[in-house]
Amino acid sequence: MRQIFSLVVSGLIVLLSAGNVAFATPQAVAPQLVAPQATNLDWATTFSPRGLSADVNAVAVSGNSVYVGGGFIAAGNVEAQYIARYDLNTQTWSPLGEGAPEAVTALLVDGNDLYVGGEGYLSRWNTISNTWTSLSYVNGFVNALAKSGNDLYVGGVIDWIAGQTMTNTARLNLTTGAWSTLGSGVNGAVHALTISGTVLYAGGGFTQAGGSAASSVAQWNIGTNTWSALGSGPDTGTTYALAMNGAELIAGGSYNNGNGTSVFRWDGSWHAMGTGTYFTIHALNANSQGLYAAGFDTKILRWNSGGGNWVQVGAELAGPQYPTIQSLAYANDHLYVGGTFTAAGSTTTMRAADLNLTNATWSALFGGLGGNGLDGDVNTIVISGTDTYVGGEFTRAGPIAANYIARWNGSSWSALGAGVDFHVLALALQGNTLYVGGRFTSAGGNTAHYIAQWDTGGQTWSPINSGGKEGVTASVSALAITGTRMYVGGYFDRVGWPDGPATDYFAVLNTNAITWTTVNPGLKNYVDAIAVHGTDVYVGGGFYPNGGSNFDGLVRWDTLHNQWSGISGASANVYALALSGDDLYVGGTFAPNRIRRLNTLDNTWRPMTGGVYGGGYGGIVYAIGPHADGDIYVGGDFTYAGGREIYNLARYNPACDFWLPVGTQGVSDRVLALAPTSDQLMAGGRFSLASEGSGSVPSARLANLPHQSITCQRVYLPSILK
Repeated sequence: MRQIFSLVVSGLIVLLSAGNVAFATPQAVAPQLVAPQATNLDWATTFSPRGLSADVNAVAVSGNSVYVGGGFIAAGNVEAQYIARYDLNTQTWSPLGEGAPEAVTALLVDGNDLYVGGEGYLSRWNTISNTWTSLSYVNGFVNALAKSGNDLYVGGVIDWIAGQTMTNTARLNLTTGAWSTLGSGVNGAVHALTISGTVLYAGGGFTQAGGSAASSVAQWNIGTNTWSALGSGPDTGTTYALAMNGAELIAGGSYNNGNGTSVFRWDGSWHAMGTGTYFTIHALNANSQGLYAAGFDTKILRWNSGGGNWVQVGAELAGPQYPTIQSLAYANDHLYVGGTFTAAGSTTTMRAADLNLTNATWSALFGGLGGNGLDGDVNTIVISGTDTYVGGEFTRAGPIAANYIARWNGSSWSALGAGVDFHVLALALQGNTLYVGGRFTSAGGNTAHYIAQWDTGGQTWSPINSGGKEGVTASVSALAITGTRMYVGGYFDRVGWPDGPATDYFAVLNTNAITWTTVNPGLKNYVDAIAVHGTDVYVGGGFYPNGGSNFDGLVRWDTLHNQWSGISGASANVYALALSGDDLYVGGTFAPNRIRRLNTLDNTWRPMTGGVYGGGYGGIVYAIGPHADGDIYVGGDFTYAGGREIYNLARYNPACDFWLPVGTQGVSDRVLALAPTSDQLMAGGRFSLASEGSGSVPSARLANLPHQSITCQRVYLPSILK
């Protein structure tokens, strides 16, 4: 007789072989679902991005359509692989078929055709038939496109196309489909192309064109098929943008002059256009409203020809990282902007925005449902009743500004005052006090080194002050509270900035008296995870205890005897710890399966068949979320769980020792935080899509899904079924 386990999920029975077992009397037990079945197991559409899920590299406009290309995989509330269309009339995003094969770096609109280039490809999208045509494989990167007559010109970092050697430039005859070189090309990357009459201008990081000297800008005569320099070039450096402003050629980039000039004009000789821009120019646009420049900066600039200087237009741009503007496109007194920014003034505009040039106001390219996603990683989540607190590396939560921490009440976001000034890594809630740890040095505008507290009732921030000194000396990455004791771990070596009592990466805070207890000898390296079980505190990280013994990233602190003991078996960094009953789940980078289960009663490891693996570094577990029904949610950076193809988020059923996907296949990128409640799972991380049966739901760094309990029962079948 073979023993079979039956895992019942929403009426589906999965039969799992568990070896041969002899029985005197064969039996059959019908599987039953103990818990009521959930009626809606789709990911919520709430947390789609208010714009694009990742950087925009190129923008083009045609009629009522704004086309954007970049590294994103979601646009508003639709899945869109690297390219999308925004309808200015309906204010909705739509994908272009199955999208592009890789990130888009160049766009060109010509009538009903949209030309699209990136790493390894050049394609054409027809806006009437809504179909893709591959024009060629490209051995390299396409950075720029320009068209004259039936010829399409291509620039980038290119070795060959269609079997022909190319040197960073190429020409495609759209009538015959034949490729040809532009002489011997240029000897460095091409970043920009523009055409005026019978002249193709190229800008980039080259010093030669056609074998002759040409510093960062050169011209190709379409009639004579020859290269020539434009004087000695605008300056030494790299040209990233070109535009025709009337009869003049404008070049912008990063140049090696000492006066901060990033834009030059050519009228037969080169002239600097103002001084003091002091940043790299990535985009230029000349239109009926004027000449505009933007790049590695927070501003859109317009050239004041009367005063000979640049002036700012509209409010400044912002984002979790220093914003870069990569592309500008103009239509009907509006400038459409793409880049890495996530806000324009007070408006959330995730990586694409509309600047009305008549009144210098910004608006987002967004419409419809959702739009409550975040613009940076979510590292930690705690839930209290209907309130969900999230901390991470974001500065926008849906439509509002929220500096690295925010509260979701089930329908809308609110900021926690002024927030903190850098990343949040850990949260712990006790009553009305939310404890916050991270890489910040101020909270609510006041000094708070790496740890602070938020009063959820009074809505105020305060530092952790003890003995006349506040905070700790380096980042806090783990918090765990039991009673009046909060266990704190991280990268610090003292409690009390800057010269409080010494402690190595771990300390205990009395939350009533606000006094620290140091633990010496401490640990030899950073702490990333803490879990408390009775009088034992389990600590995970990348350390080994003082004295030199290597305990493989997992130790136990005995609070009764104030001593450390090692636990072998987690043979690398530990990033996540969580308790379910008497079982401690341990996740990290250790081989072979990145997650293990420790029985805390007898200190023995129990099997978790298959574990998780694949992905970056062979798989990493960053988050573990036990549910009250006994199932375990596991998040990280992996591509397999229990031998099944499951991406970054999985569910483990201990009774059956079996793995299941969350949704249909997990989520699109790493999961860093998990918070299950009785009826739902909240997951946070770096992802942009959450998968489900009908496709994928855009979920910018945060997603939630209803939870459904699973019943595991034994079914005995005759041995003839072996």
